[in-house]
Amino acid sequence: MQLYFTCFIVCLVIGLSDAIQLVEKIDALGIILFCVVMFIKIIICQRENIAQILTHIVKYDENLDKLDKENLKIYYSIVRYNTIFCLTLFFFSGMCGVTVVFCKLVVYKHSSNQATLGLINDTEILKPLPYYIWRPIDYKEHYFAAFILDIVTASIGCTYNTSTQIVYLTLLTFIIGQLKILQVNFRNYGFVCSQKSTDKEKFYYLRNLIIEHQRIISFVKELDDNMKYLLFLEFTINPIQITSSLYEILVFKLDTMLPFRITLLFCMMLQIFVLTWHANQIQIYSMGVSQAVYDSEWYDLPQRIKHHLLIILMRAQKPLTLSVGPFFVLTNSAAVTTMKGAYSYLAILNNGGKRQ
Repeated sequence: MQLYFTCFIVCLVIGLSDAIQLVEKIDALGIILFCVVMFIKIIICQRENIAQILTHIVKYDENLDKLDKENLKIYYSIVRYNTIFCLTLFFFSGMCGVTVVFCKLVVYKHSSNQATLGLINDTEILKPLPYYIWRPIDYKEHYFAAFILDIVTASIGCTYNTSTQIVYLTLLTFIIGQLKILQVNFRNYGFVCSQKSTDKEKFYYLRNLIIEHQRIISFVKELDDNMKYLLFLEFTINPIQITSSLYEILVFKLDTMLPFRITLLFCMMLQIFVLTWHANQIQIYSMGVSQAVYDSEWYDLPQRIKHHLLIILMRAQKPLTLSVGPFFVLTNSAAVTTMKGAYSYLAILNNGGKRQ
């Protein structure tokens, strides 16, 4: 499938050079940017480093029997939460493929009906395809074969887009779940220690919590090292993609492709805001560990344990963050910056169009 998708991107680039009308050029450019970013994400997600990161989740699932009821409840709530978000992304990504196919079929059906009524000749029937690409055959003579190939391409593209988004979203929600569980364990630390008879047992339990905290910190750092340049690429290209969709909606208004353009625009914006919101949640929950430590009834604990809790509290005040390349931290403000960039590009395009 990757070879097929690579050939599709090459044909898109060739088709862009052959495009004559403005609408064809903008459509082709928007799809090219979307597919190139998606293809790079596919390659990164298939790297061995990402596979090793995902094995952490698999190993954690194998040890669920070691969690108490409260931690299990948190974990399963995160699983349900992640499932809902993944299904939502899958639905809107799929709708992009459905609407682009449906809109072209509507044009063809309308043109065919006009020919049936004798309003136009059979040679004047419009035969639009979902994607404006170079084809080695005359698509008008083999219209339905070309259309089926484009449907297959749309299915592959939607699958790839959803899969790459789900991988990253699952990793982010897993981290959030781990931080929630860690907060609960620290908050209940004083109560748990009251049921332990010796200081050695209390310290051993604290040691396990410290190891868990360090494991989460290492997990976030490893994820950030592997994904920050991909995020930089995505946040560089996304304003251009959003601008392309907005410009088409404003300029071409009530044409047959409007449902697809609106769906694609909403899907891109949804992916951006979901990504930044979850990264922002990681930052918030990582800093919440310090408050959980403070709520742990530490004042009744031995001096040695108090000292270690103070160190944990100080470390937790440094938030866990994900980066967009070497430039800035991924938070909710990154999504706002993306939308501001898209608005700026749109204003430039509009001013250029008015001068012409």
